[in-house]
Amino acid sequence: DRVMVFAALAAKWAEPPRDALDRMVLHPGFDKAECDKYKQLDYRPFDPTIKRTESTIQAPDGQVFKVTKGA
Repeated sequence: DRVMVFAALAAKWAEPPRDALDRMVLHPGFDKAECDKYKQLDYRPFDPTIKRTESTIQAPDGQVFKVTKGA
């Protein structure tokens, strides 16, 4: 479950899925409430040069970290 939350944090979880991976992670049964505990500080859409999507996230305890998805 935790892996799915981090995968969702690498997407824009409050918006409709943008690609196949987002659709897999953000399926209708996925509970976004866990994601809503975090704040998305920055989002970089898929960049074909570096082959990934990246988000900067702030956890409920204030810790800031990055999550990525891609090749």
